[in-house]
Amino acid sequence: ERAAPRRFGELFQYRLGPPGSPGDGAPGWGVLEMSGRCPARRSSHVAAGFDDRLFLFGGFDGANFIGDLHCTGGLR
Repeated sequence: ERAAPRRFGELFQYRLGPPGSPGDGAPGWGVLEMSGRCPARRSSHVAAGFDDRLFLFGGFDGANFIGDLHCTGGLR
């Protein structure tokens, strides 16, 4: 039997950039801190970044499929 996925509510980014880019400039995963109203915890969603915005769509909250769209800014 397979365990149900856990929904943590954390936001991660993978840094590709050279020195001077967000974070310490070294390639690798890091946690992004968000402020204000955050989307509900979910799995099986899609996300895309453009400029300093992150678009998050859909997913599953453990009981229902979600069809919402969130857009955040200030991720630089």
